[in-house]
Amino acid sequence: MGDQTARVGAGSTVRTAVIWRGLQAEIDRRAADGPLRVVDVGGGSGGFAVPLACQGHHVSVVDPSPNALATLSRRVIDAGASRTV
Repeated sequence: MGDQTARVGAGSTVRTAVIWRGLQAEIDRRAADGPLRVVDVGGGSGGFAVPLACQGHHVSVVDPSPNALATLSRRVIDAGASRTV
């Protein structure tokens, strides 16, 4: 978990922090053999997708909001998360 959990949890709600802990535990369990391919449906601005991509996973975000996807694009660049689409 480490640094990525702190990045997600820092400005997040308690609900988001709890979801992240469960998600990270499952990702860690399944990623034993290498990076995962993750589809984040309704992923918005990438609150979960960007930290996962920073961990080296291949993440695709699907969201109907052009504004959210524009924000996601900026977050990807700022984080250097090249594996988020």
